[in-house]
Amino acid sequence: MNAPDPDRIAALAARLQLTPRQLLVVAARLVDAPVPLDRTRLDAEVARVRAAAESAEEAADLALLGYGAFALDDIERGLALAWSPTQARGL
Repeated sequence: MNAPDPDRIAALAARLQLTPRQLLVVAARLVDAPVPLDRTRLDAEVARVRAAAESAEEAADLALLGYGAFALDDIERGLALAWSPTQARGL
């Protein structure tokens, strides 16, 4: 397997009017699809990611964390919920 080429990824993302991170989200959504990829499906996924650009960027950030950091992020979110001011007051 070849290492990713950042310039080619950026060029493909630009052709689709996405950021490289948004392209990662599109690829992740399509990788395990049960049906073959065609232009209609690709266009639909690109449109979904464009419509949720901020969420797609955040999803890509999580995907790029790696297993350990991703688990730590989950733990920190859980602790934040447990230690929230509402929880501390027993509400």
